[in-house]
Amino acid sequence: SKGAGNSPSEDEIINTLKKEQKKRAEAAELYLKVNDEARTRQELYEKEVIAKYLPETMDEAQLRSLVDQEINKIGGLDNKNIGRVIGAVKQACGPAADGSLIAKIVKERL
Repeated sequence: SKGAGNSPSEDEIINTLKKEQKKRAEAAELYLKVNDEARTRQELYEKEVIAKYLPETMDEAQLRSLVDQEINKIGGLDNKNIGRVIGAVKQACGPAADGSLIAKIVKERL
């Protein structure tokens, strides 16, 4: 457990910011559905402010390349090693990884 004087790690900070960013995106979507433009704009603005504090995320092409490299490294992809491939790619990307996008790309390769 954390002591009183310990600061959060960089990964913990990044994960918290990503969660907050996701909350803003979901809220904006809901406000959009009820045609509340002002609140939609505010949520999207906050999401962009949070993005400035996050490391740049890898684009889809870079992630696809890493996924393919990892699949080649372990000699193919099947249902048994799908989690291993996702985990390895996430680790290779570090905080710049979008876990849901990585999972989507890996599942497309099955």
